[in-house]
Amino acid sequence: MIVKKRLIYFLIALVVLLLVVNLILDKFNPPKVQIKHSEVSQNLIEKKFKKTLSEYGIKNDWIKKINPSKKKDKSLLYLYRVSLPNDISVPLLISDLKKTLEIYDVNVNAEEKNNFGSSVVTIVNNGKIKLKAEFKYKAGIKRSSSRIAFILSNINSLSNEDFNSLLKIPYNYGVIILPDADTESLAKQIESNKKEYYLILNDNISDERFELNNDFTKGVVNRALSNIFKFYKGGSFFLIDNESDLYNSAVIEYIKTVLKRNGKKYFYFQDFTKLHGESKKDLESLWDFYIMNIKPQETKIFVISAADFLSITDKIANYIRKGNKVSLASKILIKKIEN
Repeated sequence: MIVKKRLIYFLIALVVLLLVVNLILDKFNPPKVQIKHSEVSQNLIEKKFKKTLSEYGIKNDWIKKINPSKKKDKSLLYLYRVSLPNDISVPLLISDLKKTLEIYDVNVNAEEKNNFGSSVVTIVNNGKIKLKAEFKYKAGIKRSSSRIAFILSNINSLSNEDFNSLLKIPYNYGVIILPDADTESLAKQIESNKKEYYLILNDNISDERFELNNDFTKGVVNRALSNIFKFYKGGSFFLIDNESDLYNSAVIEYIKTVLKRNGKKYFYFQDFTKLHGESKKDLESLWDFYIMNIKPQETKIFVISAADFLSITDKIANYIRKGNKVSLASKILIKKIEN
């Protein structure tokens, strides 16, 4: 009898304990709320899809609608077949497509078909296929492209952090350097990071070794230029500031003669397109204007402050994504001379 009572008490205590444990678990682990997936229209997905293709410079006549396989794709009225030139990275394109759609409740699945040299992308929402596209390389097609270059000014105004960020940028560019004791190490640093620098000749050179002045004799001018050649061996070319007093002086013709005699190329600073805005919005608006008006195969060289250049790197990335090129100013200028 005593054993039975103890067993009953034990069972009652066990039930109470289990109830308490369940209450604690319910408190700290609330039941999961059933998330209702939002519906994303096929029109919206197609709009984002075509926008991504446009950003890569893919022409409309490279995009075809074809009838789907009745067995595999019953829910679709058509599939996309996209022909690509061989300079487009399909994985990168798909990655950007995913970024474009990441705020929507969709899954972007990619499958590479090695046997056919193509990739198939399927976009699914709420278990339904909303878009399917096949990407395939096609010989003989090319994107329309232009080529630009950047000459950066006011590099000394950058903070150390911004300067280091500038050196890490993968795009081609060159930097204006004024011959001076403070810029010798800068020139070497620019060169070691596989960028170009250009030596500007104007009235602001104060270092006695490099100073150029209208009152100087040819011997003094020759010595100053020889010093510049010696300490700045990696300079790609010279920029003559044609708004300076030096340009309007009698000695400028002798300077050009010495540069030619030593195989040094020179160009006029004001001949390049200035890219500057009072605000970032103005700068981006001016950039859009110039880029929109560059014709295929055309080249353009921009002079822009280093700080402004850093602020439009996203714009430059978009320009390159379309198949355009960012070159070094020296390559564009030498090609023009040769032609």
